[in-house]
Amino acid sequence: MLLFVSWLLLLLTFAGLAQSLGFYLEPIKQREIKSPKDLERGFLCFRYELEDEVTVVDVRTGGEITNQKLNVVIKDQNFNTLRRKDHIKDDNLRMVFKPEPHSIVDICFINIVSDASWLNKGIAREMEMDVDVLSSKPKYNYKELKELNHHLQSTNQVLIDDVDRQLNKFEKELKYLVKREHQLRDLNESVFEKLAFFAFLFSALFALSQIVVFSTLRRFFAENFW
Repeated sequence: MLLFVSWLLLLLTFAGLAQSLGFYLEPIKQREIKSPKDLERGFLCFRYELEDEVTVVDVRTGGEITNQKLNVVIKDQNFNTLRRKDHIKDDNLRMVFKPEPHSIVDICFINIVSDASWLNKGIAREMEMDVDVLSSKPKYNYKELKELNHHLQSTNQVLIDDVDRQLNKFEKELKYLVKREHQLRDLNESVFEKLAFFAFLFSALFALSQIVVFSTLRRFFAENFW
């Protein structure tokens, strides 16, 4: 039985969002593909309207199936092939591309049965596809920005208050040190004055004692030897 799969058009406009899709991909026998039109009708395609943003396509293929091959092609409205992968055997497939601005992109799959046996009709693939557009345009959540701004203001106020407390503490300590410096200076001056007075007194007493001793010795020698 010849399998004709019509194009499935999904016109989606992306703005940095991810689109997830699950689907079944029916098989088509190799011997039923007799012309390029037969091959084109055998594809199951998903259409997207995209801008010039990096687009990531992740496909879960369901793995390799004996005597069946999975092909994927991505093309734009001008029939330019953006990405192509034939005979996919991996469970997971990732393709990345960046279309032109205002592009219409078709992501197409075909499940070909290479066994020529009339009894082997092939197995439909259960597949999933995620299309993620990584927008380069900045997006702003003004509510989050407002909350962030409020949080930053609160944090800044706490920091300012803490710095103000530290400055007040430093100012008090500095005033205390200045006061102590004056007190210590007055104490040093007082001690110096007392030491100077005692030094002068000691010198005067010493000089007086020397005068007394000299006078006594002179009188003693005068009375006994002269």
